[in-house]
Amino acid sequence: MCIRDSDNLMPKLALAKKVSDHVASVNVPSDESKTETEEPAVKTRKNLVEVEEKPMGSVPLDMYITYINAWGGVCIALIVGLMMVVTEAMSVSSILWITFWTDATFPALSRETNLYIYAGCAAAGMLVPLIRWFCLYAVMRKASYVMFKELLRSVVIAPIAFFHANPLGRIMNRFSRDVDVLDQDLQITVATVFTSIMPLLSSIAMMIGTLPIVSVAVVVSFGLYYILLVYFNKAYREVRRVSSILKSPLFSIVSESIAGSQTIQAFQCAPHIFNEALWRCDRSLLASNIQWALSRWLGTRLESVTAVGIAGVALIAVLSKHFGIGQQSVGLMSLSITLSMSLMSSMNYTIRN
Repeated sequence: MCIRDSDNLMPKLALAKKVSDHVASVNVPSDESKTETEEPAVKTRKNLVEVEEKPMGSVPLDMYITYINAWGGVCIALIVGLMMVVTEAMSVSSILWITFWTDATFPALSRETNLYIYAGCAAAGMLVPLIRWFCLYAVMRKASYVMFKELLRSVVIAPIAFFHANPLGRIMNRFSRDVDVLDQDLQITVATVFTSIMPLLSSIAMMIGTLPIVSVAVVVSFGLYYILLVYFNKAYREVRRVSSILKSPLFSIVSESIAGSQTIQAFQCAPHIFNEALWRCDRSLLASNIQWALSRWLGTRLESVTAVGIAGVALIAVLSKHFGIGQQSVGLMSLSITLSMSLMSSMNYTIRN
């Protein structure tokens, strides 16, 4: 009878086991399935705050196009460029005219006429910086307003997930340091580039027009400048990006410490938070110190190239006068040497900024 009962019980146990396994697979996950479903959740919690991205390589062309569009479009940029060319021509007109007056290029003109023309050119040159800076800063102020408005709009309409993935310190860094760069540093840099490139081009044109042979020294100097610029920019660009990113953790710990000051005092974690803030501050200052060291490295080499370039132009001018090559006017040769000094200094300043 026991054997008969056991024979009847075995199919029932097998059916019960199948039912329990099915129910467990549907309602009560096993340990393995529980681990598989929990691991993505843990991974999601670990990656809730995204790592701040750091661009690599050179600045893409789209960034320049975006900034020009914030000016008002390509037409506004072309008008600004044309205005720069006209104002630069007005600025150098007094230098050219006094050279023509010294060499008596126009003997039919009287001394009073030459003096009046020179006074008019000098007066026009005095008004040039005012017009140039006013127009340039007007379009750059508009660009800052447009880009800040777009930044504020994108943050205001952002979903809650955006604020979960980006800490408050990172957002504060965008609205403080980056906006300050947009309002001040970038405007000064753009103005410096425009006000340096225009004298640079005008000096090259006048030097080649008065003494074409000096173009050899100019080309060699520019080649050395370009090599230094390419070699320096690769390191300096990355250091600036790292410096900008390292400011976000500093803003984060300051804002979090203010918001959670009571909790920090309750758990007596103030020394730990203070040491963490000092460590983040040291990292931020370290990147800034590297920036200054790179600037000094570049400055030393630029000054050396500038000295070599000016000496080369002066040597070529003296040799051309001695052997009777090219322009024989002492006034125009002196103008070429003077312009070479201005040219090398402008190139030095342009690369630095």
